[in-house]
Amino acid sequence: MRLCYSFNACTAMKRSSKEFFFSCNNLLSNVTDGKNDNMTNNVSTKTKDWTKSVNKILYTGFILIAVFYILFSKNIPEAVSSLGIALIFDPFNPNQPWSQRPLYQRIWLFVHVSIVLLGFVYISIR
Repeated sequence: MRLCYSFNACTAMKRSSKEFFFSCNNLLSNVTDGKNDNMTNNVSTKTKDWTKSVNKILYTGFILIAVFYILFSKNIPEAVSSLGIALIFDPFNPNQPWSQRPLYQRIWLFVHVSIVLLGFVYISIR
């Protein structure tokens, strides 16, 4: 389907007594000369991926809540649960597979999971 960029260049034709359609045959040379291709290439259709920044904010927030529970209110079960919830929000690229992540990211997440599991063991023993 070809779109007309100016109404004056298109001609209205009558198929039957009640139907009209527009023909852009005389614009065919303008469509293929490359001018319109540049117009469509300038339009950016990429949307910004907000998941990384939102995940970092929420991850940091739950870590800070856990630190607050440990230091000020001495509520270990709440701190451990906040640390566990923080793991839901991957602070790194959540779309990157585990095998392609850098070593420091894998170590960081493994240590974080270990702390949460040790916290659950401590809560259940206590």
